[in-house]
Amino acid sequence: LEDPSAATPPPSSRSVQRSIGRGHERDKDQLLQPAEHKSVVIVEGELSALRELRRNMGEARSREALLDFLRVTEHVAYKFAAHPDRLDDRGFTYVIGLPVGTEDDAARSIEFARALIDALDGISRELSPPLKLAVGLSRGTALVSRSAEARADAPRFSYELLGQPAQIARRLAGEAMPGEILVGGGIFRAARADWRFEELEAIELPPDGDTAPGAGTRAASDTGTRAKVYRLIGPRPRADRLADHAGLRRLIGCDFELLMFLDAHRAVVAESRARYVLVLGEAGVGKASIVDAFRHKLDPTTHLILRCVGRPTLRDNPYAMVADLTRDLFGLPED
Repeated sequence: LEDPSAATPPPSSRSVQRSIGRGHERDKDQLLQPAEHKSVVIVEGELSALRELRRNMGEARSREALLDFLRVTEHVAYKFAAHPDRLDDRGFTYVIGLPVGTEDDAARSIEFARALIDALDGISRELSPPLKLAVGLSRGTALVSRSAEARADAPRFSYELLGQPAQIARRLAGEAMPGEILVGGGIFRAARADWRFEELEAIELPPDGDTAPGAGTRAASDTGTRAKVYRLIGPRPRADRLADHAGLRRLIGCDFELLMFLDAHRAVVAESRARYVLVLGEAGVGKASIVDAFRHKLDPTTHLILRCVGRPTLRDNPYAMVADLTRDLFGLPED
């Protein structure tokens, strides 16, 4: 761990390649299976007030506080399945979504960032001045190769970040105020149903040939790109998350599925016997929309409708879905 002012800048995101196994880096010549493109989230954290802490409390105490925080980040990262890419006295870089991503990666990265800020607040309570953390989140693409080696110490996979996701996340962390979380457009679009954001002024990025088309909007005055920036405000209230949207009431091409719901409902009424309906499908095909369309056909004066959403970020909360399901029944607030 060196003085940040003397530290060399990190390598370009395009040259970063890591092998994840027992926490060590491996050569590209190792035995790997064919690479695949995977969607990932880059979590970039930037520490502030470290220089002032060194001046007020000495090198030994500031180093101890920094090492404590970096150790805590690794424990928190394990809970959120985040893989470390960089840990030093400037901050950290973690990658979420390796080796397999999920549709909840964006929301999980936000929960991860909030947990890290809370952890640093607890560690820094007795420091003068307290250390602060600014976080930037960006969605991007990684080239992932799984290891074909059978040895116990062989890395599980190797990855290389493509384009500018790490650069965008680093810029966002640099622009964020202490204790603030800034996200890019990809995170905003994926998480806006559960989280509230405020749009800020876009940031300028230098041109990059590896950047995916459409990732940013071209500026009229130069050849670079402009990336949209959003500040995280907080979780969206449950009433907002479950609010009706007019666009969900009209479905195209789902008449057969909707008819199955209506037939099952008629059978329940006629037989006075409970039935269960399971809707399976890929992310974004309209599972929730079909359920909402069926729900709007029911008479609210004769039907009590209870709803809940199973979110992977709540998998460690005991009876999270049961609690969510009974909130409407008992009129319980979310907290």
